[in-house]
Amino acid sequence: MTVLLYYIELGLSEMTSQASEIVSISIFAFFGVLARIGLDRLAKPIETFQGHPYYSSFFSNLAGCFFIGLFGNLRKSLISTGLTTGFCGCFTTFSGWNHQQALTFFDSSLGTYEKGTSVVTWIVGMFSFVGALSCGKDLGQKLNDMKAPDSSSKLLITIRIMFGLLVVLFSLLCGLFEETR
Repeated sequence: MTVLLYYIELGLSEMTSQASEIVSISIFAFFGVLARIGLDRLAKPIETFQGHPYYSSFFSNLAGCFFIGLFGNLRKSLISTGLTTGFCGCFTTFSGWNHQQALTFFDSSLGTYEKGTSVVTWIVGMFSFVGALSCGKDLGQKLNDMKAPDSSSKLLITIRIMFGLLVVLFSLLCGLFEETR
């Protein structure tokens, strides 16, 4: 009977842990979607060339790759799972970006120049995303390797970084409510 109670308790503990992870991912995913929509709206004039969006969601994917590299170095916790899987997973949208590139390439009304531009932007985009991921990993590793005299100094540095990220996120969210002209 004691063994049965032990396994029931172990199962409940595992279910509670999984539920906590799902809640963490869900909360961070909400902010990831809002940040992507805000950044896409702010970057729309830059991403459009001659009235045709060649770089749809380019900047959100670029920033998302950087954040995936940065947050990937965090030790496993509910916050790191929420940041990497929830926030970064919803901040990036590679399927939408690739879909837009494919539509441009296979659009029969477009000429060779537009199709060639689509291929070039896809290649440049992929190299940019890999570079952003590498930069994020390098910065995350440098932050992990920092020698702080005590744990309170590391905490202050982490709080400053998180505050900076919140300022960036707030700026992106303000793009959601920008007046259209």
